[in-house]
Amino acid sequence: MRKFALVLILALALPAAALARNGDKGDGTLVVKNARGQLTVNAKGSALGRVSDGSIAILDRSLDGSDDIQVTGAEGGKAIRPDGTVVYSGTQMRFRIVGGPYFLTITGKGINVSAVGKGTTYGIPDLTEGSYSADGAVFKPFFAAFGALFGQQ
Repeated sequence: MRKFALVLILALALPAAALARNGDKGDGTLVVKNARGQLTVNAKGSALGRVSDGSIAILDRSLDGSDDIQVTGAEGGKAIRPDGTVVYSGTQMRFRIVGGPYFLTITGKGINVSAVGKGTTYGIPDLTEGSYSADGAVFKPFFAAFGALFGQQ
């Protein structure tokens, strides 16, 4: 009787586990590997990454400006635009944004980003190197221009 109960439990659990796996779509992740050009992320959540050479522009869209934003390696200094966007430039820069919502634009080469949350991303035509994955999908190479949603379910 115990064997039958165990087999019955397993028989019911396996289909449930398989269905749960299908629910991973829209898990709210974005990964960009070794891109060149310009990448823009408009999201609510967190992001971290690096750029080998270029600029990072970050607009904290939270109502009270309370996002935790850190950028290192910006030997070119930083500039603040009239809309509040802070632009950093340099080589071997790293950034971290915790909180959200935020608007992030990276221009340069060696762009690597990992973002978690809900948002959109797009690139301009010279974003032709590297690859990206949204919501845990297989990595795709960039083409002339691209756009992707993540965490949208």
